[in-house]
Amino acid sequence: MAAGDVFVLPSRLEAFGLAALEAAATGTPVVCSNAGGIPEVFEDGVNALLYSPGDVRQMANSMSRLIRDGNLRKTLGDNAVRTAHGLTWAESAERTLTVYEEAYRHNASRRVHR
Repeated sequence: MAAGDVFVLPSRLEAFGLAALEAAATGTPVVCSNAGGIPEVFEDGVNALLYSPGDVRQMANSMSRLIRDGNLRKTLGDNAVRTAHGLTWAESAERTLTVYEEAYRHNASRRVHR
């Protein structure tokens, strides 16, 4: 991945996008859809180029843009490395636990006690 100029994840839906995060960790700029869990990690124009799921033309335009623009590749790649290094398993576990706790509290407050 580190030898590539661009990493493209052409999926229409990704629960998390681990492959994109792995590419980001190497500094390779990422092009992927803005579906599923991707937008929780990647922001269009900041650490990746995002496109609407299934929009092949937009995906191709993003790829071409990165191939032609070395400054954009470097900026996105540098930002992607920082993003990837900021996401640890401990951080992921904390985020998951927070979601579970919020869901539990929400459901517990809706229960009718008899």
